[in-house]
Amino acid sequence: MESLAGKGAERHEGMHHQAGRRRHPVGLIRRKARFREATFFNWKKTYAGLMPSEMKRLRLLELVSLRLERNVAGLALGKERLSE
Repeated sequence: MESLAGKGAERHEGMHHQAGRRRHPVGLIRRKARFREATFFNWKKTYAGLMPSEMKRLRLLELVSLRLERNVAGLALGKERLSE
């Protein structure tokens, strides 16, 4: 599965809005944006039905979660080093 991080997620989000406003076929937009069909369906499974503000909020929460996971891993590693 391809990552939806950074500019890729913004591109997907933009394509979603473009498809909704202009009623272009999704396949055409997907090919124009140059991302795989599997990527589109994974994105759709995650973000279908969300408003743009909700998508941004979800992305922000995912980034915060990732940062916290890294901090916990770093603390665990530091604790392990201290116990040696």
